[in-house]
Amino acid sequence: TAARPLLVAKPLVVPEGVTLTVNPGATVCFGPEGRLLVEGRLFAEGDAHRRIQFLRAPGATGAWGGIGFSNSAHDNRLAHVDFHHTGSYALAVTNSVVALDHVQWHGTRPNLIWFQDASLTVRDCVFPDLSHSEHVRGIGIRARGELVFARNRFGTTSGYNDIIDVSGGKRPGPILQLYSNDFLGGSDDGLDLDGMDAHIEGNTFHGFHKGNLSTSISAALATGRHDGQASDITVVRNVFYDNDHHILLKQGGRLEAANNTFYGGTLGAIAFDEPLRELEMPHGARLAGNIFSGNKADLVHLKPLWLEQNWVWL
Repeated sequence: TAARPLLVAKPLVVPEGVTLTVNPGATVCFGPEGRLLVEGRLFAEGDAHRRIQFLRAPGATGAWGGIGFSNSAHDNRLAHVDFHHTGSYALAVTNSVVALDHVQWHGTRPNLIWFQDASLTVRDCVFPDLSHSEHVRGIGIRARGELVFARNRFGTTSGYNDIIDVSGGKRPGPILQLYSNDFLGGSDDGLDLDGMDAHIEGNTFHGFHKGNLSTSISAALATGRHDGQASDITVVRNVFYDNDHHILLKQGGRLEAANNTFYGGTLGAIAFDEPLRELEMPHGARLAGNIFSGNKADLVHLKPLWLEQNWVWL
């Protein structure tokens, strides 16, 4: 109902075979022990003029437990929803199918989305600035599912944390896809892709500068390994500017970069190694039709011996 607020004082389970519908304009308050556990289906669709509010109970000062999805193969939908004062995590998605559309978070500083073997689409959402936390963290994409982020705005974070830190999606299966998102910066990496293939198109990445005590470098995009798998990333028609490094390619990673703009890399545009860490070299990169301008160097930490011995292709 949208007529009056509802109070969830303790964990509320939506069992398998049951659909919970939250109407446009509804306000749902959660006590300190309150959270929503979805094993059936959640259908919470507001609209631009009647957004749904999920928030802590009046008078409460702490966070509430968020929403968890477990083994829900249905098309769970949250549209035009505002989350207020959620704990870690606001959304936890395990082996489930969830779509977010025009969702925003308010009054929270910790992690927002965690997933495992999920099918997740996130469109037109606004992610706030966080403190020492990651906006999205996950591993694995559900069979015949997808992992898509489109037209979102990602605020900053601090410390040794990334904006999106995901692993375990390889071709020919489903992979990470990002279209027309805006990443506003952080103190480590924008995307940390370990054993995760990705198609990254039409995004803007800026403001990634190292602000932590680790031996790693900061980049808008970084590859790595997970369970022995390297990352193959396709990067097309993006704009990178004002980052320490725009792309960090390492640990067997492959890069296909076409028609991007790489501007103002304060330490270098594309890095092929992290000098202070003993890591496996990348596999190689194919660069076509890109614009490099105003970077301290275009390609850095690429050892000539690697190319001479055909250990790395360029």
